[in-house]
Amino acid sequence: MNSVDAVLMLGPLYHLTNRQDRLKALSEARRVLKPGGRLSARDVAKPFAEYTAADFAHVLGVNLAGFFHVTQRAVRQMLAQGGGHVVNVTTTL
Repeated sequence: MNSVDAVLMLGPLYHLTNRQDRLKALSEARRVLKPGGRLSARDVAKPFAEYTAADFAHVLGVNLAGFFHVTQRAVRQMLAQGGGHVVNVTTTL
């Protein structure tokens, strides 16, 4: 496919219960990237019931700020090159 300039994955890998599924998700993200495209992946490290208020604030900041900054940078690059596509994948806690 190779039609996407950037893929931002914030959290979805945590929900995949085995290594093979996580590798498949990352492979699919790479498959849709254009040559030289950017893949950014960040995941959560513990179950929802174990989150503290500080953990929640951190995850919220990463998800919102990460989405904003990475997407904004990708859009600027796409405008400079005449167009493009961005796929953002994220989840909640």
